[in-house]
Amino acid sequence: GNIFSLDLMSGVWQSTFVENEDSGGVNWRFNLFSDALDKIKGVNDIIFGTGFGNSLTNLTDNSTGQIIRTPHVYFLTVFLRTGLIGLGFTLYFFCSFLIRGYENYVAAKDNETKNLNYFLFMSFVIFLIEAQTNPMLEYAHVAYPRYFILGLLLSQKS
Repeated sequence: GNIFSLDLMSGVWQSTFVENEDSGGVNWRFNLFSDALDKIKGVNDIIFGTGFGNSLTNLTDNSTGQIIRTPHVYFLTVFLRTGLIGLGFTLYFFCSFLIRGYENYVAAKDNETKNLNYFLFMSFVIFLIEAQTNPMLEYAHVAYPRYFILGLLLSQKS
């Protein structure tokens, strides 16, 4: 679908806060987070993470009957997989990207470039927010357009 779709964004947030508690509601999500955090067994897992290859949760989505493998929060997934070290690097890179995108927006000389940089910057902000309720950055076919936009944002001349 369209990565800038208002329907997609409103659907994600509606499922987060409005849906029934068996699938997608607030309590369901807290159960998902709790189950994922239960995978941490010691200090080693906190510092280095639990690694890749294993599911981070085994809860079932009652509406579909499918097992949910991730907590649907990008930064929580990064923390669980790579620990504080990986989360630190990820936050550093995303903060660097945000700063660079904002600097490109401010430094733009003409209106067309300023508008393009604003669009790219806000797209990046929106997909970071969206990734906190959706595992979209974990699947290549869904993440590719978002990382493509990030590449466009970073390629702009200051």
